[in-house]
Amino acid sequence: MSPYDATVSSPDSVENRLTALERQVAHLREQNALIASDASAARTLAAGADRDVSEVRAELRAHTQVLNSLRETQLEQGQVLAEHGQVLVGQGQVLAEQGQVLAEHGQLLVGQKQVLVEHGQLLAEQGQLLVGQKQVLTDQGQTMRAGFAGVNAGMEQIVALLDRITNPDAD
Repeated sequence: MSPYDATVSSPDSVENRLTALERQVAHLREQNALIASDASAARTLAAGADRDVSEVRAELRAHTQVLNSLRETQLEQGQVLAEHGQVLVGQGQVLAEQGQVLAEHGQLLVGQKQVLVEHGQLLAEQGQLLVGQKQVLTDQGQTMRAGFAGVNAGMEQIVALLDRITNPDAD
């Protein structure tokens, strides 16, 4: 039972009924103003969410470009290291033909070989890190897609509610 029912139920007084009706109209105007305010706020939120999604997509594209560039650089460095390794083998053969200098150069090559092994290990570790980072980015991408789907569903609900509020005769 609404607060207006008590005053409306007494048919004796037209003035009471008119006062109750005026209160109802004022109450409905207040509700209409609140609904209009809510609709404006919902539109603002939807526009902000759309901008945020665009910014996140741009950042994701930038990250993807950086990762692709890093991959290309590492491939180039791997080729250079392979070429360096081949050059070192040739130098080892030349150094093997030299007498006394052979031992000194051999020791240097052993040291260089150790550095190359360490570099190879570092590259292997970096490759493993990249694989892990790729998985993290993949997982984040999936999480973001799910989040965007949720935002999209929410935005569709907001639009539907706004349409119902602004166009009540369409139902």
